[in-house]
Amino acid sequence: MRFQPTEVLFSPTADCNLDCPHCTTKKSHQKLSIKVAGDFLSGCCKTGVKRVGFTGGEPFLNPEFLYSITRRAVEEGMLFDRITTNGVWYKNKAELKSVLERLRASGYDGDICVSVDAFHRQSLKKLALFVEIAALVWNRPDIVSIAFVGKALESATRKKLKHLARLVSKGVMLKKIKIDISPIGKASRFRTPWGKKWFKDDYCAGPGNTLFVLPSGDVKPCCGYATDSDRLTIGNIRRDSASDIIERAGNDHFITAVFGAGLGKIRINMEKSGFKFPRKTDNHCFFCHYLLTEVPRDLLKKCLRALKFAVSAIALTSILANHSYVYGAEIRLKRSADFKAIEAAVIKKTPIPRWYHEGLFYDGKNMYVANGECGMVWVLDPETGKVLSELEGPGKFTESIIGTGDGKFLLTDWDDEKLYLVNISGKKIFVEKEIFSFSPAHPAGVVLAGERLFVITWTRGFGTKFHILEFDKKFNFIGRVTIKDIMDPAHMAWDGKYLWVTSWFSKTVFRVDINTWEITGSFSSPATKATGIAWDGRYLWITGTYDDLYCMSVS
Repeated sequence: MRFQPTEVLFSPTADCNLDCPHCTTKKSHQKLSIKVAGDFLSGCCKTGVKRVGFTGGEPFLNPEFLYSITRRAVEEGMLFDRITTNGVWYKNKAELKSVLERLRASGYDGDICVSVDAFHRQSLKKLALFVEIAALVWNRPDIVSIAFVGKALESATRKKLKHLARLVSKGVMLKKIKIDISPIGKASRFRTPWGKKWFKDDYCAGPGNTLFVLPSGDVKPCCGYATDSDRLTIGNIRRDSASDIIERAGNDHFITAVFGAGLGKIRINMEKSGFKFPRKTDNHCFFCHYLLTEVPRDLLKKCLRALKFAVSAIALTSILANHSYVYGAEIRLKRSADFKAIEAAVIKKTPIPRWYHEGLFYDGKNMYVANGECGMVWVLDPETGKVLSELEGPGKFTESIIGTGDGKFLLTDWDDEKLYLVNISGKKIFVEKEIFSFSPAHPAGVVLAGERLFVITWTRGFGTKFHILEFDKKFNFIGRVTIKDIMDPAHMAWDGKYLWVTSWFSKTVFRVDINTWEITGSFSSPATKATGIAWDGRYLWITGTYDDLYCMSVS
């Protein structure tokens, strides 16, 4: 793997209205130039960077930057990831509503992530108002997610999150994202950095492969906690182009080693050279920071030189649970030369109960609907929408469920990051066998296409990465396909010839030829946030987040 950024993440200001005891950001009134950032954004687009995000400091303290860069991103045809905020930056309700409405009018349609835990000392009533107004302005009950710090003050954080949940309307859905605290700087007093086990290498899949632009214009290759180190500065947008910065990162021995060989490989090589670490640590960012600040430079350089040749020979390698496999040439899903719009029409709309609907499966008579976070799996009559039974999943976030043809089912669980072989008994779904662990990726849709099994995965972080993993009928891993032309791919259906893939972000359904891995056409989804899709032998059935069930004919 190499450094290949998929997102540019802007920090419009280092200023903040809070003073959190764990925060490593040095507060200042410095603001990032809108013009310089806009020009850099255009350069990023030309290099293949497709997503834009905002963080801080508190980004809403520089709202003009948010409006301007959002409009520029829309002009460039880019997509939005998220804005990270503390949610209590505003003076009153009128100001809050005005700022959010103007941001929406500028074209922002990404997510909003609010930091809420025992460290962030917000007024929960003020925070609940922020959540309510954001959901109202964008008409999206799920637009706000909650990011909270783990492995420190967790009991106090849980109480705070429960209190917030009581203050927010029942119709609003708050997804939660846990981020383990990194014991760096002021945060080191809240967690011991060294422990009994080493981290599991993920090649910085979460915070990495991002162009993180600070208010000074300095650019970092990730948005992790180690970015305060000058050693991770790869350029400045005031003087360097996006292509120059990416090229410089590609020539940096430390960065190429981290993304190519992994922090774990660096550790092993250093131990082989005789270096002894104080103990073990399970935190990637802390270890990265330790390498850059505590390890003698000459020793680190020697280790990196030894890795340089190994990195250049590495094909993309990943370890998923106990499965170790090496990818050969990376396959990319691409648009075909004869890509065209597909004629589609709604045959029937069946009202179904509202929930965070995910995957669909049609068994020849009934429709199974996986309902995501904390939701049951419904078995319903597709003609009437009546729920015939509710099945309790094995985990907390059933993404998709399909039949195998022999009375058993395959199920993906987003939170568990696993694919299970399951059976149904009474009103419960029982795991018969764990088939595959996708960690650190999250599995979404799953479908059988003859002798082939496909699973969509999302590798979260700033600059989410999407893939389709392929297995044979015995669940042996075959390979994977990179998805870059379908944003937020959710679920799949197989009609005997083509794979149909829904896009939650673009409200579109794509037709894919799995022999050439080309996107041959698409049509607009009647569901505003398209998720589940199933084939009944004649028609496609589609649902979406808090939406109904649609029966579709396609040309």
